[in-house]
Amino acid sequence: MSDHTPAELPVPSHPAPPVAGDPGGAGGLPFGIGEGARGVGAVLGGLWALRADPAYAARVLTQSVGDGCGLGSRGLEHPVLPGRHTCPNRLARIRQELERRELVPADVMDLGVLRGRSASALRAMGRLPFPLLHRAGERGFSRLDWAEALELVGAQLAATPGAQQAWLAGSRDLSNEGAWALASAAARLGAPPPRLAAGGTWAAAAEGLGGAGRGASFSALIGADLILLLGLDPARTQPAMVRLLHRAKAAGARVVAINPAREPGLERAWSVDELGLAVRGTRLADDFLQVRPGGDAALLSAVLLNLARWGVVPVATASGDRGWGAFAGNLEARGLEAWIEDAGVGAQEVEWLARLVSRAENLVSVFSGGFADPAWGTAAVRALANLHLARGAIGRPGSAILPLAERLSIVGAADCGLLPASALDGGAALIWLAGLDPLAELPGAAATRAALSAAAVRIHQASWLDPSMLVEPGALTLILPSCLRHEQPGGTTSTSSDRVLRYSPEIPGHPRIAEARPGWRIPLLAVRAADPSQPEAPESAAALRRELASLPGYGRLPEVHKAGRWLHLPRRESAELLRFTPIAQRPPRARSGGLLLSARRPPEGDPGPPALLLSAPDAERARVRDGDRAIVWSAHGRAEARVRIADLREGSAQLERPAAAEVTVGPGCVEVQVERA
Repeated sequence: MSDHTPAELPVPSHPAPPVAGDPGGAGGLPFGIGEGARGVGAVLGGLWALRADPAYAARVLTQSVGDGCGLGSRGLEHPVLPGRHTCPNRLARIRQELERRELVPADVMDLGVLRGRSASALRAMGRLPFPLLHRAGERGFSRLDWAEALELVGAQLAATPGAQQAWLAGSRDLSNEGAWALASAAARLGAPPPRLAAGGTWAAAAEGLGGAGRGASFSALIGADLILLLGLDPARTQPAMVRLLHRAKAAGARVVAINPAREPGLERAWSVDELGLAVRGTRLADDFLQVRPGGDAALLSAVLLNLARWGVVPVATASGDRGWGAFAGNLEARGLEAWIEDAGVGAQEVEWLARLVSRAENLVSVFSGGFADPAWGTAAVRALANLHLARGAIGRPGSAILPLAERLSIVGAADCGLLPASALDGGAALIWLAGLDPLAELPGAAATRAALSAAAVRIHQASWLDPSMLVEPGALTLILPSCLRHEQPGGTTSTSSDRVLRYSPEIPGHPRIAEARPGWRIPLLAVRAADPSQPEAPESAAALRRELASLPGYGRLPEVHKAGRWLHLPRRESAELLRFTPIAQRPPRARSGGLLLSARRPPEGDPGPPALLLSAPDAERARVRDGDRAIVWSAHGRAEARVRIADLREGSAQLERPAAAEVTVGPGCVEVQVERA
């Protein structure tokens, strides 16, 4: 809870709004001076970093769709509210894309040298300018032309049964067109559906909410009485939410953050989108509940059990109670104390939150990140749906459950049929990786390396070198250079978490990589090379979008073909589609006196050494201080990181990717030990 706990709130016979939140400033120095990435200086520094080609950068900022979060701004317009939005994450990405350097054959002649370099060092070498081939046992890569590359790719695809192929995609530069092409290519070859890294939030929403998970608009935040933020750090990962939450609080909302970490950006955030936000900043969360990792479902169930005992569950008296009777018995059978113990918070905190919820006529919950981790996300989302359904707070104006995808590409990719990837399974004879470094994005780096090495053939569709390309293959590795989002002829489209389909044009005026191909075109050319009886690849992005329009709700996609064009896809959030679902998921526990560690998304741009977040008591026990180099080790591997003391739940830790992949083996938490390096 907050440092200033409100007075006890009696359970009303008729709901009354909770005590309104504080819409005041963040405190501290104006403009967030000294606050690092949370301050206005981060945006000003990001703009200054674009000086290498300011004219091109300005065209990207004003004409393209922003990909710095899951909402996707329209140029410099805020994705939900009237007015502008300048996203610091987007600025960091544009700076990387201004890189003009290209690799030359001599750069990739010696894999032994390249394997000693980090992902950021490999990226700094420059763009991939032409297809590359490495055969097992050779010293390095050799250059191919596209005709040679496609002939080789086609032969390998034709020789490998579809069931032995694995197709995976990264979420960073993936467009709707690219996702559709990957899904189409895999299907034509008889391969399983492609897997998408970082798709956990949308997958949990689909499984936990089912047909009700198409979502209301994020404009529902304005007018809410109570907003629950679950697993979010908006200032760091979803900057468009900062102004949106600030406006919601100005309209009377109270914001409660539920997360193992008390993120500084939830207490102090600045934005250049409004003068007041730039100068004074804002406090996004009024209150905090630091749950046990994976304990969200238990917390929400404990809150609901309190409401049931108080008799303030409106749906319980409605006709067709959607299974409430049996569900309520299940809640009670587990016992309030057991739910609270699994949540990892105090009974008083649970009762306090239940009283807030009981008073909220308009309840909106936003979830993302760790709340939706594949290890427990479905259970957590179902528990959230149970709470909203019990309060009648779904499928009506003023109340909503809002999944917020980690990146802009995820919703469209899911619509195209891509499934979430939680690990790279071994056993595939051929692996196709589109814009993905699985050693950084997927847990279990040791198992991932083994799977990459065991595959006879790997095909990497990418714009830069990454460490996964340097793993010795069973037979051969092919690298096919791909255009960036803003370079693709005919433009691209994307679908935001708000179910808005937007067009982003090709941005002219920047030197192109002559042999880079559009991301959607490469897999379709490869399929045609494997089987000449397959249809020719569409001649343009517009032609591909006519195929993509066959997706449910995408029928008007061909109309979205100019800068600034957009349309709302059908939304569906109905209580009639939901039933109460018992929760059996239990949170993980440390068994050997170690820390429960989860992976954390690093900052955009060049993040530097990975950070290890520890609570002060845990750091003291490990005999490390803020800024120290530390060794993190588990039963699965070890990693090195820089310690950062944080307001984190004691007994838990967070480690930024890619270092986290070295000590984990799957989604969720892993028990680790920490010692000074």
